[in-house]
Amino acid sequence: MRLPLHPFVSDALAHFGIAPSQLAPNGWRTLVGFAVLCHFRGAGAPTLPVFRRFFALAALPNAKGWYNFRARESVPALFTGLPTSIKGWKEEFLLVSPPPGAPWRCPVKWGVATKEAMSDPVLTDGDAAVVRLLSQGQGVVDLKTYLSESNLVASKISRASACPGVAASQGAPSRAGKKTQVPAAAGGGNGGEVLRSELQAKEKALSKAKGEISQLKKELGNAKKRELAKAQQELAYAAQVLVPEGGGKGAGANKRRRGAQ
Repeated sequence: MRLPLHPFVSDALAHFGIAPSQLAPNGWRTLVGFAVLCHFRGAGAPTLPVFRRFFALAALPNAKGWYNFRARESVPALFTGLPTSIKGWKEEFLLVSPPPGAPWRCPVKWGVATKEAMSDPVLTDGDAAVVRLLSQGQGVVDLKTYLSESNLVASKISRASACPGVAASQGAPSRAGKKTQVPAAAGGGNGGEVLRSELQAKEKALSKAKGEISQLKKELGNAKKRELAKAQQELAYAAQVLVPEGGGKGAGANKRRRGAQ
């Protein structure tokens, strides 16, 4: 958890009608991990409909008022590495007050999530394209290492500056014009050949994944264009069928004048 809350986190809490203190630690990991994943896979800003396509809010068993997110079985899993047991996390609370003139964008009093808020989301064409983008290509993400401070800074979850010289653990490119040196394995040239072969295989897989991501981004852009064109058509149609206020009265007056003549 980082303060101030990321807009996506605030929107999620507001949608479900729960306070930050009601969300279990693994729920926070899931929310934040999704925002980081959207950033590094080029999906743009995280959105609630896409998140709800992958995860559903669930009440913790035998713990009234506490909630977590469970992965939906109908879509590919995104994350691994969530702790199965966290002891003592309910024992202490932290009081946080917003600055003057900046109210919370989410509930601060405990609430109960409604069935409507927990229902299946309705996806637009753009949302569906993002779902495909996140589902394909690079497999599940281990949140134990993925939620590093450098990744949180890169995805604007955290405002702290990253340590100098430390790239995001997602893997930032090296400086332009400099090639990464592959150290020779100890014990002779055979080890070096194996290492180079593994590196080439990884580069090939990365190139394939980049191609798939590029295609999905193109599909997402086309979907957004279709949505915009549809909205423009509906607006033009509405402008044609709407009659200006008072137009009916004027027409009736003209008919009466012609009848009198």
